[in-house]
Amino acid sequence: MGQLASKRDGLDLGGVPRVRFSTNEDGPPRYSPNQFDGSSQQRNDSLQIPPTIVVSDTDPSASEQRGSRAELRRSSLYSTLDLVPHLENYASTLPHRLSRPRPSLVALRSAFEEVQAGVEATTTDSEVGSLPGNGNEESQTPQEKAPVRFGWMLGVMIRCMLNIWGVILFLRLSWITSQAGILLTWVIILMSVLVTTVTALSISAIATNGRVISGGAYFMISRSLGPEIGGPIGMVFSFANACACALNTLGFAEVVRDLLLEFDVVIVDAINDVRIVGVITLTILLLISFAGMEWESKAQILFFLVLLVSFANYFVGTFIPPSPEKQAQGFFSYHSDIFISNLTPDWRGPEGNFFQMFAIFFPSTIGILSGANISGDLEDPATAIPKGTLVAIFWTTLSYLIITVTVGSCVVRDASGNVSDIITGNITEGCVGLGCNMGWNFTDCIESQSCKYGLANNLQVLGQVSGFFYLITAGVFAASLSSALGFLVSGPKVFQCLCKDNLYPYIGFFAKGYGKNNEPIRAYLLCYVIAVAFILIADLNTIAALISNFFLCSYGLINFSCFHASITNSPGELPVCLCTSKMTSIVYVYIAVVAYQTNIDCLWRAVEAHEATIRDLEQAATDHNTRIDKLEATVDMLTSQVKRLDDKCEDLEGRSRRNNLRVMGIPEGLEGARATDFVTQLLRDLLKLDEKPLLDRAHRTLRERPKEGTLPRPFVVRVHFFHILSQILQQAGESSPLLYNGKRISIFPDYTSSVAKKRTAFVPVKRTLHSYPNVKFGLLFPATLKITIPNGTSHRFFNVYSYKHSWRPSFHYYSKWTALFGAVISIVLMFLFTWWAALFTFCIIFFLFGYVNYNKPKVNWGSSVQAGTYNMALSYSVSLSGVDDHVKNFRPQCLVLTGPPNQRPALVDFVGSFTKHISLMICGDIVMEQDRQAQPQDTTDWLVKWLNKRKVRSFYTPFTADSLRVGARHLLQASGLGKLKPNTLVLGFKANWRDSSPESIEDYINTIYDTFDSNYCLCILRMMDSLDISDLFDVEVNQGFEPDESVEIDNQQSPEKESADNISYKDDTDQIKTVFQNDQGKKTIDVYWIADDGGLTLLVPYLLTRRKRWHRSKVRVFIVGDEQNMEEGRNEMIALLKRFRLDIHDVTVMTDSEKRPNSKNLSRFVDSVAPFMLHDEQQEGVSTQEQRKRAPWKISEKEFEAFKFKTERKVRLNEIIRRNSQHAALVLVSLPVPHSDCPSALYMAWLDTLTCGLHCPVVLIRGNQQNVITFYCQ
Repeated sequence: MGQLASKRDGLDLGGVPRVRFSTNEDGPPRYSPNQFDGSSQQRNDSLQIPPTIVVSDTDPSASEQRGSRAELRRSSLYSTLDLVPHLENYASTLPHRLSRPRPSLVALRSAFEEVQAGVEATTTDSEVGSLPGNGNEESQTPQEKAPVRFGWMLGVMIRCMLNIWGVILFLRLSWITSQAGILLTWVIILMSVLVTTVTALSISAIATNGRVISGGAYFMISRSLGPEIGGPIGMVFSFANACACALNTLGFAEVVRDLLLEFDVVIVDAINDVRIVGVITLTILLLISFAGMEWESKAQILFFLVLLVSFANYFVGTFIPPSPEKQAQGFFSYHSDIFISNLTPDWRGPEGNFFQMFAIFFPSTIGILSGANISGDLEDPATAIPKGTLVAIFWTTLSYLIITVTVGSCVVRDASGNVSDIITGNITEGCVGLGCNMGWNFTDCIESQSCKYGLANNLQVLGQVSGFFYLITAGVFAASLSSALGFLVSGPKVFQCLCKDNLYPYIGFFAKGYGKNNEPIRAYLLCYVIAVAFILIADLNTIAALISNFFLCSYGLINFSCFHASITNSPGELPVCLCTSKMTSIVYVYIAVVAYQTNIDCLWRAVEAHEATIRDLEQAATDHNTRIDKLEATVDMLTSQVKRLDDKCEDLEGRSRRNNLRVMGIPEGLEGARATDFVTQLLRDLLKLDEKPLLDRAHRTLRERPKEGTLPRPFVVRVHFFHILSQILQQAGESSPLLYNGKRISIFPDYTSSVAKKRTAFVPVKRTLHSYPNVKFGLLFPATLKITIPNGTSHRFFNVYSYKHSWRPSFHYYSKWTALFGAVISIVLMFLFTWWAALFTFCIIFFLFGYVNYNKPKVNWGSSVQAGTYNMALSYSVSLSGVDDHVKNFRPQCLVLTGPPNQRPALVDFVGSFTKHISLMICGDIVMEQDRQAQPQDTTDWLVKWLNKRKVRSFYTPFTADSLRVGARHLLQASGLGKLKPNTLVLGFKANWRDSSPESIEDYINTIYDTFDSNYCLCILRMMDSLDISDLFDVEVNQGFEPDESVEIDNQQSPEKESADNISYKDDTDQIKTVFQNDQGKKTIDVYWIADDGGLTLLVPYLLTRRKRWHRSKVRVFIVGDEQNMEEGRNEMIALLKRFRLDIHDVTVMTDSEKRPNSKNLSRFVDSVAPFMLHDEQQEGVSTQEQRKRAPWKISEKEFEAFKFKTERKVRLNEIIRRNSQHAALVLVSLPVPHSDCPSALYMAWLDTLTCGLHCPVVLIRGNQQNVITFYCQ
């Protein structure tokens, strides 16, 4: 990375010349003629200057020169180079997408001009308009006609329904019903629907997790599982669509052939006639697809209407009394005997088994991806795909179930079709079959197995049952042709997307598109050739079994990709994983077992050779068994006794402290010699009790008296009666907040750490139970929740279970376990249907997988391959080093300057809240050179154990240096390994900056400079009290009764420290509870997104809300804006948040941010920087330049005046924050980027002003001006 140095060191960064901007911290650039003249722009066309509005900070009339309203909204209202958050700033995350460049950190920190009072720089509107990228280019290009886009109904629902209602419905469903019976046919239908529904839920989740472009299922799988898996499945899926096109065309050809045979027309013979008609039909469909999506969609609507008419015709026909001709063919209308007879299966022929029927039926459900396959032609794929697909599944499933029941209730299995087989009189002797009960004798054809009609023999039963036969024929035509046309269109579009990705050689020829809709004409021709090849097979059942395996394989991978994306937990996509997924691992194991079986004989001989040795060892081991059993029994008994004693001691300690209270915040020295009397009177006055509470004793905790200015020691109070203690706690809760001499007083039970943890876990449950007035509950000691429901039944609960969020698709009605189930059941069904076809399919997939994995194409999709590799951390860090960064996989990998982590637990808990199970966290401890020898040798090991005990997933890295800046600089450069490298620095706010030495302030600010120079993001956390608890009071374990304050205690007996602000309890491992470990309830997280830093300001609160403690917190976003465009700015921000799939709807536009701050607050700021002012007049013979050289951190009057506008903005923003966010759980504010020529003391005062006066934690946050969130899928 090279040496880091700021301008203050007199060094440049890597020899890169610094561009000088204005004196503003965030000010807009002043383009001077000597740097950006017309000739220089012509010589360097690649130079891009952001089209910002140039306004002088010191000119009060500058607001009139800010340009158009659109540009005003794009620029910060604080008159800076910073851009306000806008949708177009994130468009560059999509490849080949041009967008307005966001200013770099170097541009924000530099200045064009030296700081000079009274110097103003302006620019004219014509100069702004002449800058590139101002939006004028768009008007110069001719406007093309927009491509056709479809909604959820026409683009997805109708298309899916037409592809599901295929030839199987009209030509095979009645035959399957005769074979499997009504009950098993329903099982087949429901099992198929279960697979497709789970797959639809998974693909809905994937489709809504980012913007989906063309490519459909292949695009979603490849962008989730990576090119290694996406490439093979894209090839197989495209091939399966071509086969499905052939299947439906073949069904149409069979019906046409049967119609020709009715009129004694034969072209060649029965088989060749099917082939001829199929090829001719497919050619006509190809010509329709050439006409484009607009004509194809019109044809689909026509087919859909014909299908609806044919269905109505069928259902009407079932109620029409049958004629003798129809009765002879087995149709008797609804009859209970027929229904009961057809309930059970009657397997016939070589295909007569359950799974064969399942395999033949399953292709009738494969049309669920038809809408997703044309995702590029949909208006809103994220909404249309889930809605249209699930609605289509519902209606088609209902139609399948109803047709199965109706046809099974009206038609017998066997009938001769001969009208003369009617029974005359009552003679039924020797009659066989159900027709005997209906007055027909079909005995001859049943016994000779020559029946041509009935459910088991006639494939066109639906036409015979219907009111008008040829309407059913038209329905068969519509179903088969619509499905064939749908697959003929969707398959090439998927293949075109695969070809564009250039994963395989020699297929790029088919990527070219034509027309406004980018129609893949070449891919259409390839699909046509493949479909013709399968039509020449002319066997519908054979093709159906093969297609089932192809689509089941696709469904399995779709479900697995959804499951894998859920468990990898990536915040940007969110998923990414290992190229060797669980799915492929299972298959590898299967292949290994097959290979193992081939060598079983050799292995068996080796086993026999060891049997003799094993028998000898068994004899020796038997002699030790008795002794070992006795020893184990003794150890178990002792272990259980120790456990009981530990539990008993813990319980006794807890019960002995039940009458204890802890009172915090009382200043030192007020109690005098009679501490018990003082606390008694204090509690009575503070809580307004009727009488003095009866106390046994009261004293401060046993440690040395704290230094002045630090927090006082708490009181430990022993109450005589437990009901008095309960009264005190209740009154304290009702009277909160408690104030004594202006100091806040806290009163809480003196529980042991284990009891406090258990009771705290029930707080969210108790809040929920308060909303049920008829339910009585109580939290018994030590931590047992007793609930009594209205009928008097009581239940006791001893623990609380938690849950965990996952990625963020807009479609929430899915589960990662249903996705895993869908993947497993799809693979199992593949082998149950046709094992050889399943093996053939997997062989193709493994070959294609191996090719992509070997060649490693140069594509970067932010896939789950990357996320899985990341989760394996150290084991796969070498694999990660070769993966390019992608915005979807951005993770805030934090280097936290904690010092010893146990001394700043709040800082550790805050960062751990949004990095746990998500990203890297490194606790950096900069040890001063003079303190290194004083540290114990086992400090590192102890602190690592402290982090593990606190369940914080973090590394601990100590570093010895002469100063904070030197240590931080080396940690910024050297921390991490490969991709496991920090990109965000987190440090605590320097609360004591006014009392610190000027050198330490300079060191702190220079660390911030180095952070931005290293292109790191930055977070600064400030708490109401200090983050560092090393100098606060000690608390040792109370044993119920403690000695009075006259007893001298060695301070080394209680070395454990804890924070006053955020303490609930501690244990013997120095685990101090902070505010970030509490359930935040329904408090708000307020985000003041003042400047667009790439999205980190939004990403951190989003990650926090995924945690159990924060999941009920509501995120509010505050942005700057003017009153005239307030509603427009708010709507734009809501639209941007929606595109990011962030569930944030509370957006507030701060229209009063440009007002002058309160004079009292401004005076307070002036007073705070007064000790750091450098007066311009000569003092004692020392010139201003010499004073500056001696004290570079000080503020000259000229500098203070030049930055006056910025100062007022900081003071005003703090007033707004204190007004809106006083009761928030957390406040995040955009961190102003420091100018290279801004004095350290002034910048430190700005940070202090922005965050002062709040009782909640405040985070100053700034990204590195690069996008970390996106609304694109790629």
